[in-house]
Amino acid sequence: MYTFLETQPGETNYQLFTSVPSQVYPYYKRQLAQKNEVNSEFLVKCLVLLKDGQAVGRVGIYDNPSLQYKDHRIGGIGNYECIEDMEASRVLLNKAVMELTALGVEYILGPINGSTWDDYSFITHHAHPNFFLEPFNPVYYNAQFQAFGFELAANRVSSIDRNLEGRYSSVEEKELQLAKTGVTFRSIRLEAYEEELEAIYPFMMESFRTHQFFSPIQKETFLAKFRPFRDLIDPDFVLIAEDQTEKMVGLFFCIQDFLNLEEKCLVSKTVARASGEAWRGLGDVMLSRMYERARNKGFQAMIYAFMNPAFNSRLSAEYAGETYKTYALYGLSVQKAVKPSVLLARKY
Repeated sequence: MYTFLETQPGETNYQLFTSVPSQVYPYYKRQLAQKNEVNSEFLVKCLVLLKDGQAVGRVGIYDNPSLQYKDHRIGGIGNYECIEDMEASRVLLNKAVMELTALGVEYILGPINGSTWDDYSFITHHAHPNFFLEPFNPVYYNAQFQAFGFELAANRVSSIDRNLEGRYSSVEEKELQLAKTGVTFRSIRLEAYEEELEAIYPFMMESFRTHQFFSPIQKETFLAKFRPFRDLIDPDFVLIAEDQTEKMVGLFFCIQDFLNLEEKCLVSKTVARASGEAWRGLGDVMLSRMYERARNKGFQAMIYAFMNPAFNSRLSAEYAGETYKTYALYGLSVQKAVKPSVLLARKY
């Protein structure tokens, strides 16, 4: 017999929501299960699926008014966890769809914890180990979403490059051109970390606004997300490009893969430059500089994390990277929701 428990962060029964992963992951994999944090700004409610009183799945229901898809209002299914049971997943997803439909949502994304600033999409295979800050999920989650009727809405890829030698013949020329316009490069100043984040915030808002499913993030939320990184950052691996007025025009943020005990590896989290023809080639210059820094510190590989496949293909062409992981974000039109799943609601 299926039943649902509704809860919110701070409520006494919220621990049932947070404890679901312990029911899903075998003991030896629990250390890989990430926090899968709740985004309180857009959270509507948390739901726990119980079978005969035992928690077997959960979802967070999200309503982010800034998310749009073909002029449709988007809702989100996030913080998804479920045992490997197709019926349980259908009951859970059906309930989530019913909740979002009642809010007037026309298109549903999943998994997405409120926005693309949070965890979103599923890993589609585990051919390689998780890297630092990469969320973990059982691969069967993909089959559960697909069986319900979700279709691929977007995909991402992480690639790895184990050849960190410089390979750009045109970088020096482009760097000289940029220098003539007043462009300079520097590392992040950890002693003024809060001020640096304050400057990075508007740059990232502008750089990412054309990305699919982009939504703005509150400044304080952004700062809260990145403050904890301070003690993990090597300033040599956060490269900032500025124009002659000291306005930020490029950012390359990397962090060591602390989970990799086999080789010394960097994880590239952000590569961005200002828009406009004047900055074409700036990304190549930053890449070349970062590779030099990595070589000088004995790194053997770099992972480009969570890239758009179009960008990743251009990157791979120049840097000979290999695909390391792939990820899928799913979408469902409310009008096309799988009707047989609705019948499962009668079993609650």
